[in-house]
Amino acid sequence: EPVDSNGCSASERDTDGDGVMDAVDDCINIDASGYDDDGDGCIDDTDGDGLLDPDDSCVNEDASGYDNDNDGCIDDSDGDLVKDNVDDCPTIDASGFDTDGDGCIDDSDGDSIPDDVDDCRFVDATGYDNDGDGCIDDSDGDMVNDDVDDCPAENASGFDDDTDGCIDDSDGDSVKDNVDDCPNTQDFTTADNDGCSDHQRDSDGDTVKDFYDNCPGTPLGEQVDADGCSATQRDTDGDYVVDADDSCSGTDSGAQVDLNGCADNQRDTDGDGVDDATDECDSTPTNETSNSFGCSPTQWDTDDDDFYDSEDDCMTEKGTSTVDRIGCLDSDGDGVSDLNDAYPNDATKQTESVDEGGFSSMALALVSFFVLLSIVIGAVVVLRMRSGGDDESNQFAGGLTVAPAESLSQMAIPAQAEAELGLQQAPEALEPLGEQQTEQWVDEDGVTWHRQPDGVLLRWNGEAWEPVQ
Repeated sequence: EPVDSNGCSASERDTDGDGVMDAVDDCINIDASGYDDDGDGCIDDTDGDGLLDPDDSCVNEDASGYDNDNDGCIDDSDGDLVKDNVDDCPTIDASGFDTDGDGCIDDSDGDSIPDDVDDCRFVDATGYDNDGDGCIDDSDGDMVNDDVDDCPAENASGFDDDTDGCIDDSDGDSVKDNVDDCPNTQDFTTADNDGCSDHQRDSDGDTVKDFYDNCPGTPLGEQVDADGCSATQRDTDGDYVVDADDSCSGTDSGAQVDLNGCADNQRDTDGDGVDDATDECDSTPTNETSNSFGCSPTQWDTDDDDFYDSEDDCMTEKGTSTVDRIGCLDSDGDGVSDLNDAYPNDATKQTESVDEGGFSSMALALVSFFVLLSIVIGAVVVLRMRSGGDDESNQFAGGLTVAPAESLSQMAIPAQAEAELGLQQAPEALEPLGEQQTEQWVDEDGVTWHRQPDGVLLRWNGEAWEPVQ
C-alpha cells in the first residue's frame, strides 16, 4: 500500500479526523463526525432533500420542492399548520376553519361561501344569497327567508298570519289586508279597490251604508233619514219638489204644484184663510174678513144684484136702486127705492106734492122715523152722561157714534119731509139721502158692521150679512 511521508498508508490514515480511514472515506477532507450514519466518511443527507443534516432542521423530512427557506423542513406557507406538501390551499390560512385538515377553509354548508366569511356556516344559501354573506336573503325584510317566501319582494310584516311571506287577504275579497279598509267583507261582488262592499261602504259620508242608501251623493253635513236622503234629495209627497224647497208637505198625489211645492188646495195666495182651490175671490184685501168662499164684502154680492155687499144698502134683497139707496128694490126702475118712492110703480114720479092731496107716505114715514130716532138718541146721550164716560162699561162702546145736530128738529126731520109739511119749500127733485145715512165700520174685535138708511143694523158673519136685533 502506498504510504505518505509519514509512512502511513490510506488504510491507516484519517485525514479529516472523522474516524473513517481515508481508504474508505468518500469525503476524506470533510469531518463527518456525528453526521455519518452510513460510515462513508461524508456528512449524511438523511432525508434526501439535498440539504446536509447539520443544516437540515428536519433531517428526517424530505422537504424537496417545499423548502423555500432551505431549512430542510417542508414549509407551511400560509401558516395554518398544514404543511405545504399536504396543504390543498398552501396560500390560504385555514386556521380555525379546516376541520378536514386539507389546508383549505371549509365550506361546511356547501353554498360556495367559505366558512370564514359565511355568516350562516351551516345554512346552504345557494340561489338565495345575493349579498354573498352565506345566508339565505330576506329580500323584502319581512323576517321570512326568500327560500320559503312565496312573495320575496313583498314585505308582509304584520299581515302574514300563515307565514308564507305574502300579505294575507283574510276576507278573500281580492284586496290585501294592508290596504283593505273593510276587513271581513262578505259581499265580494260589490267590493271596491279599498276592499269595501256596498254593505260596508258609505261613499257620501252620511252614516248610511251604500247598500241601504237611496240617495247617493248627499251634500256634506246635511242631515239624512234612514234611507240616506237629506231634505235636498227627498221628495216625501212625490210632487217633484224636494222637501228643502217644498213649502207644502203632504200634497195629494197627482196634484199640480208651483215652484214651492204647493197645490191650489194648499196655497192661499191672498192670505184670507181660504185656499186657492175653493177661493172664488182672488186678492182679498188684507184688512177685510172673507167668507167661506174667500170673498170679503167688497168682493161678494149676497143678493146677486150686481152691487157688492160693501155698498149694497139692501144686501139680502135684490134691487136696482141707485138714488136714495144702493141695491134696494126699485119696482119702476127710476133709481129711487120703493121705500122712498111715493109712486113705486110710476117712473115719472117719486114724491107726492101738497097740492095733490096732503102729505106723502114717505114724508109721514120719515117724520115718524126721525122722531123715534131723536128719542132714542136722546136716551143714549143721557145714559152716557150718567155713566161718566167709562168706555169699558158702556154697553154701546164700539157702536154707532152720533154727530150732534144743530137742533132737535134738524136732527129729527129731513129736508124733504120739511118741504112736504110746509116747513120749507120742496126741492125741484128728490135728493138722495146720501152716504151720511149709511154707515159701515170695523170694531175693536175685527167684526164688520153695517147700518142701512132705514136703521137696520147688519153684521158680517164671514159668509153673509145678518140682521142684528
